Amino acid sequence: MVHIEEMELAYKALVTLKFFLRNIGNFVLTSDLLRPLLLQILQKFTIGNNAQSSKGNKNLSLVLDLLSLIQLKFGDLEEMGSIDFKLLYHVSNVAGKCKTLSTELLQPAFNFFYCSLKQTSGHNRNRVVSMLLSNSCLMELLEKILELSWSEQCTLERLPDDLISSVWLLIGCLVQSQTNCKSEVHRTISLKLNKVFHCISFKKDSLLLQVCILQFLQTVLRDKFTTPLLAITNPNIRNHPLQDQDVLLYPLSYKQVLLLFIHLQNLLVQGDDLLVYAATGCLEALMEYLHIKDQATLCHVVSQPWSRFLLFTRVNSTQNCLFNSGFLRLSALFLKYHCKNIVFEADMKQFLQVAAELKSEELSSDTVEALILFLKQLDLQNGKVVNMGQKDIEIIHTLLKNLQGRTSSQPDSKQIVFFGRLAVCLSDVFSCNKKWES
Repeated sequence: MVHIEEMELAYKALVTLKFFLRNIGNFVLTSDLLRPLLLQILQKFTIGNNAQSSKGNKNLSLVLDLLSLIQLKFGDLEEMGSIDFKLLYHVSNVAGKCKTLSTELLQPAFNFFYCSLKQTSGHNRNRVVSMLLSNSCLMELLEKILELSWSEQCTLERLPDDLISSVWLLIGCLVQSQTNCKSEVHRTISLKLNKVFHCISFKKDSLLLQVCILQFLQTVLRDKFTTPLLAITNPNIRNHPLQDQDVLLYPLSYKQVLLLFIHLQNLLVQGDDLLVYAATGCLEALMEYLHIKDQATLCHVVSQPWSRFLLFTRVNSTQNCLFNSGFLRLSALFLKYHCKNIVFEADMKQFLQVAAELKSEELSSDTVEALILFLKQLDLQNGKVVNMGQKDIEIIHTLLKNLQGRTSSQPDSKQIVFFGRLAVCLSDVFSCNKKWES
């Protein structure tokens, strides 16, 4: 029907198929049957120039929606065949030819790219990254949409937050994948750091956009701003003689580091879990960056009175708040970087008493992961930051044994969910960075 019949009937057929796919259980066989057919439909719409009309655009948008839905429900794509790469090639070409206002086409296309990157590994991911990075028109489009994140003009050209959020997630994913794969970069994306900081400090109308920007910032901080994909500038410090402190922190400035640290801590007391976890992950990356670049600045920034006040209020709150994974990761950070004026022995002993009475099966997987990280740091820093008694050490080791037994039986999967029309990999936001455990 989609191939042969007229546009309106084809649209109704695609809508029916979309509802069918959303509710089907056994999906693998259906996916294998549909992917070649969707490739034919996609080729018809693009090669036949049927996407130029408004009805053609509407149908093409639905085809891209179906592709992202199949990609999401199909799960991990360990083995990608020629059909998969042909689909990726055609979708990237469609997106590269779009204008920034073609949101109905770009949103599902960006979701498709994001899922393709997140659900592949090894050689397959190398090929996916290389194909996307080689599309210079697509990279130029991503840069244009990125610049609209900090546009102050209230015009008809304002893009939906979902689309801008997709670009932040996609570029962050490309940075991470390019670093791991060492793929060739054909066109860089310009990024002004002062504008990024302005976004996360003042544009608070969209919580999800804030989460996505923080996720991106976490990625580039862990990469130490060395990615060849981004042409990073910081106009705030470029035209002035750099102080010694700013030289060590470059491309960040000391003032930006301090403001970012305070802003991230402020986000930790917000009510939304997703924002708290994103802020915690970004704080982990920032402290790791400072530890490598300038430990004196790290010590000064972390030792601000607000850090102790934040930890004190969380420790003395209800038990449910105490065992929030964001709080656990924050406490582990303070232990790791020897913050004696922030972490008090009485707090930690009170914490262990509550933890000893918990039932691990009632904790969420991200809380278990964060609790393990915290307990390992508490054990490592015993005698350095805090002095725990023999009974406390036994509680720590017993808890670790019970919790690690639970995590070993859980598969490590990347859960991707939709917030509105935006696909987000929750494991990236909620998971701890295990590289800094020791």
